[in-house]
Amino acid sequence: MQGRKGRIRQGFADFCAAAIPAIMAVFMCYLLPMSFFRTTGMSTGGGKGEVVSFGYDNFFLNLILLFISVCLIYLLWRRFGHLSAEKISLVLCGWVVFFGMLMVLSARLQPSEDSYIVNFFARQAARGDLSYYHKYFRFYPFQLGYVLYAEAFFRLFNIVLSGAPEGFSSLALQGMNVLFTAFSYYALVRFSGYVFKSETTRKLAAILMFFCLPPLFFVTFMYGNVPSFAFVCGGLWLYAAFLEDKRWYKGLASALLLTISVILKLNSLIVIVAVFIVSFVGFVKKPCWHLPLFAAALAVFMLLLLPLPQKIYEKRMGEELGEGIPQISWFAMGMHEGSSCSGWYSPTYTTTAYRLTEYDPDATAAFAQSAIESRMDFFAEHPLECYRFFGRKYLSQWNEPTYQGLWNNQLRDHYSQPGFFYQLFCHDFERGVKAFMNVYQQLIFFGFALGLIRIIRRRDIMMTALPLIILGGMLYHLLFEAKSQHSQGYFILMIPVAAYGFAKWFEYLRDNKTQ
Repeated sequence: MQGRKGRIRQGFADFCAAAIPAIMAVFMCYLLPMSFFRTTGMSTGGGKGEVVSFGYDNFFLNLILLFISVCLIYLLWRRFGHLSAEKISLVLCGWVVFFGMLMVLSARLQPSEDSYIVNFFARQAARGDLSYYHKYFRFYPFQLGYVLYAEAFFRLFNIVLSGAPEGFSSLALQGMNVLFTAFSYYALVRFSGYVFKSETTRKLAAILMFFCLPPLFFVTFMYGNVPSFAFVCGGLWLYAAFLEDKRWYKGLASALLLTISVILKLNSLIVIVAVFIVSFVGFVKKPCWHLPLFAAALAVFMLLLLPLPQKIYEKRMGEELGEGIPQISWFAMGMHEGSSCSGWYSPTYTTTAYRLTEYDPDATAAFAQSAIESRMDFFAEHPLECYRFFGRKYLSQWNEPTYQGLWNNQLRDHYSQPGFFYQLFCHDFERGVKAFMNVYQQLIFFGFALGLIRIIRRRDIMMTALPLIILGGMLYHLLFEAKSQHSQGYFILMIPVAAYGFAKWFEYLRDNKTQ
């Protein structure tokens, strides 16, 4: 009887381990070929905001460039394959810090829009003044997690460098983004070593990340995206290490880092859900003490820490901020045409509706629900329009090779005259940089598809962690608000899987060449 139960558990785990990458592969069956035929463009439209465009590519030229790119990565792996993955990773971190710091010091960007509001509020809060922008946080109380982080930074900065020139603290905060990005890259390389059990995969992941430029331009964005992603990567690294050696403090640290990632950026809940699913399937396959312990720690941290920033600022401000705009409002936004493209930002169902209902979340949710039902009826009657809408929405987010990294630097004002490095990459050679990013994106998509095929065959639930997170991100943003910068983190998570896809292929070529 026990043997039968064991076979059932094994069958369930194997099914999940094959089904998750298989579903992800379905999405790639559309995205990969489309990336060779079309490219989504992102520009400021002369300072007007987010301007999305769709252009056609030369398919055969892209295939040639893909072949050259794969050959280049293979040659780099052969040339530096004698180095340890740790040494390559440390050189990678040095490269990220060098490029990122040059970008920060050359761009000299000021925050604007939401980024300005949350950072200005954090700066004033560090000075003891919380009299600004209360209405904004009635709309978005979840932003207070990033505010708490930024305020802590500004307080520390004022202690260490009191009397520094105005704006220098913002550049220092952008410098923190550089360090966070370097840590993200390093943590992902370490994670790939634990999950794929391959030194070749780990080395290739580090080599591929050398050419991943969008995050290096994005370091100037003073928002929750960059630090939150760093905590995601750190949490995943420690989670994999915890599963490897069962040391409880690594599981506890992983749960804490993943919770902090959600506090800084609410969308990181997708990662939490994916980790819970992987842990559950792993426990079903092989019941053990450490997975329930980890899940319990993660649940406790989420319950205790997630509401904490809002409670802290409500107590300091002496007022209740409420629940904020209900999540279903972003669903309604994502189902309609936005100001930039299908499903992109529009205030109609979020801030406008919340204001008109006098900050009543129930009434706002009812309005959004009605709009969603009406839109679903429209799609049912016009299936071609449904396909067009979601096709544009999907490609506008995932086939935009800069992931708004350049756009972020081109749109915002500067503290002073920007430097040569900024001018070179963001203006003079903008077309060349975008073309390079486009080729790199196709390379990663191709390698990711190869990796999915190998993961389906291996049927190891831990190997599905990254595909599951990416699949969750794709599904979420296919339904909710679209923005290509939201896809940037998921694109980076594709790189270890792409490295795994290339690993066996390259090893086969090397072994046959030496025979």
